[in-house]
Amino acid sequence: MAEQPRLTFAQANTIYDILVRHAGADEVGRNDFVFAETYPGGHYCDLYRFQGALGFDGTFWHKDGRWYVTTEPQDIAEQPERNNMIQVVNDRLAAAKASSGTSTGTKE
Repeated sequence: MAEQPRLTFAQANTIYDILVRHAGADEVGRNDFVFAETYPGGHYCDLYRFQGALGFDGTFWHKDGRWYVTTEPQDIAEQPERNNMIQVVNDRLAAAKASSGTSTGTKE
């Protein structure tokens, strides 16, 4: 599978805004997230574990042309309301991706 384009600085910050507001990501992790998703000299990774309100395995994915979050089934079993949170976050991420356009990232 082809590597996904890296995010722009604006896209990465918009995504992290969503993760903070709707998934309980810690603001302290913003710089690490933005660096990991935008730095052109580093190794591309299609996931970033932000944890937050989704538990230890709260993960952002930039994969298969999508932006979305997941967590492990046991984290949902512990707190079923996480299903609703995941749906809200994924809806917001899909809308943000659609409004950002698909040609704004850079390919490494």
